[in-house]
Amino acid sequence: MLLEYINRRKQKYFLHQGQTKSGKAKYYFSMKYDDACLAKIPKGYEIYENPDAQVFLCIKKEKLITNAEKQTVVSAIKNNKNVKHFIVDVKGKYISIYVAQSLLGSNNTVHDWIFQTIEANAAKYLNFMAVMRFKLEDPVERYFTAERFCSLGSIDDWIQIGDIDHLEKLASEFIKHLEHDTFYELH
Repeated sequence: MLLEYINRRKQKYFLHQGQTKSGKAKYYFSMKYDDACLAKIPKGYEIYENPDAQVFLCIKKEKLITNAEKQTVVSAIKNNKNVKHFIVDVKGKYISIYVAQSLLGSNNTVHDWIFQTIEANAAKYLNFMAVMRFKLEDPVERYFTAERFCSLGSIDDWIQIGDIDHLEKLASEFIKHLEHDTFYELH
């Protein structure tokens, strides 16, 4: 049986093996099914789907962020009722939050059940943008810093907000500002 992966947009991908110019094996996902498809993930690799729903095969790395820390961020976002669609991505020493705007806006006159049906079916096609992230600063004591993306044109980069602290405190202090005007006042 061939290895297939279905991303969040419900697109089916197959794992392929090719060769680099130097003759080494290279792995990639494609929506095409052919003779180069593999049945299993090579040892030492793992599947990674980025927030844009692109699928990659990456070399396994030591996990710096725990599942509990990721869940802390997810729970804090779920407590913010203004954030309807989000993705929490963990990569290296960062826990990044990606958000998408509501498709119909909050002041619509469509009945709630129609609104929810449209949003649920269209959510898989949303594009997400990184807006906030937490950076692991001290892997022993588990201290983090919080950053938000600033797109003023002259900056277009991450800026630190607040001081170094434990993730629970930073998440409760800053995630409540997502999808509010106060988010842009954080610095």
